[in-house]
Amino acid sequence: MNISRCRSAGNDYWDAQLILNAGLFFEADRLDAAACIIIANGFDDPGVWRRFTQLKRSAEAQREVACLDWLCIRHARALSAAHKKARYGGRAF
Repeated sequence: MNISRCRSAGNDYWDAQLILNAGLFFEADRLDAAACIIIANGFDDPGVWRRFTQLKRSAEAQREVACLDWLCIRHARALSAAHKKARYGGRAF
């Protein structure tokens, strides 16, 4: 995310960023569900546990990326609002 570009961003930009971020969370949930399906098919096989563990790690990593992205969006949006407020004499946007 380019912070300098975010300073002048409007609501459409932030809506688009949040939609992309929701996609990251959706992918994490999909990976987590896939891991649960694998384990449901037989948890006594070491290969199943290995695939389950790999998918769970992927899901956790994806969720971490999504959370960090969300924090960046939140921070950049706050900076953008502060920049606009300072630039336009405190008028609300």
